[in-house]
Amino acid sequence: MRIIEPASKLRTIELLQRYFNISYAKRTIYRLLPQLIDQKPVIEEAAFQTACTHFGEVFSLVLYDVTTLYFESHEPDDDLKARGFSKDDKSKQPQIVVGLLVTSQGFPLMHEIYKGNTFEGHTMLSVIQQFKKRHPQANPIIVADAAMLSQDNMNRLDAEGYQYIVGARLANTKMSFINQIDTQLARKDRREFEKHLARAQELIARKESGRRAKFIKKKLKGTDCFVLNEELKAKTEKLLGIKGYITNVSQTIPLCLSSQNNQTHQIT
Repeated sequence: MRIIEPASKLRTIELLQRYFNISYAKRTIYRLLPQLIDQKPVIEEAAFQTACTHFGEVFSLVLYDVTTLYFESHEPDDDLKARGFSKDDKSKQPQIVVGLLVTSQGFPLMHEIYKGNTFEGHTMLSVIQQFKKRHPQANPIIVADAAMLSQDNMNRLDAEGYQYIVGARLANTKMSFINQIDTQLARKDRREFEKHLARAQELIARKESGRRAKFIKKKLKGTDCFVLNEELKAKTEKLLGIKGYITNVSQTIPLCLSSQNNQTHQIT
C-alpha cells in the first residue's frame, strides 16, 4: 500500500480491504509490525530481485541519501532516538537518521536506521559495505550529495575499490578556482540567493543573527554586533548555477549544466 497509495496505518487497513479484500484487525497490524524487523533481509532481497527481474537493473550505479524522522516527544534520548541536526527543523524533538540506497531509477534497495545524532556522512560506508556483501556481483558507481563528502570517506572508498561521484562543496574552494569556472547565472539559484540575502539584511537591521541564516557574521568576536559577510556573498554569487562533483571514475563522463538561457555546457 505504500507504493500504491501511501497513507496512515489505519487508512492502510481500509485500503487493503477495499483494493485486495485483505482484512486485518487494527490491533493485529500494530502487533505484527515489529515482527517485520526480523524480515528486513528477506524484504530487501526481494527488492533486489525485483529490480533485476522486472526493471532490468544492472546496478551500474546506485544513489544514496539520508533523511531524519522526528518524534513528537520530549522524553530523554535513548539508544536510538536522540536530538541532532534535523532536516525538518525540529531540533528540540528526538529523531532517528535513515539512510536509503536506491537504483538509478529511484527503486529502493535497502535502508539502515541510525541514532538521531549520527552525522550523515558516517552512514554511507556501512550501507554500501552491506549491499556489496549481500551482492558481490554488483559493482556500481556510488552517487551521493555533498553532505556525504569527506576526505576520509573518499580514501576508504578508494581503498575498498569503490567508484563514486559525490557532490562537491564549492563554497569551500579557493576564489581563484571559482573565477575560472564563473559563467552565466541560473535563475533558480539567483532567487534563492536573493531570498537569503534579504533575510540576512533584515536580521542585521534588527541586530539578530537568526537561525541557519546565511551571509551573517559577527563584526567583533564576543560581541552581538552583526554584519554582512561580503566575502561569502561574493563567492556564493559567483557559484550560482554551477554544480561541482568529485569522482574517482577513470572513464570520461559528460556532465551537463543548465545555464540561464536554457543552454547546456558539457564538461568532461
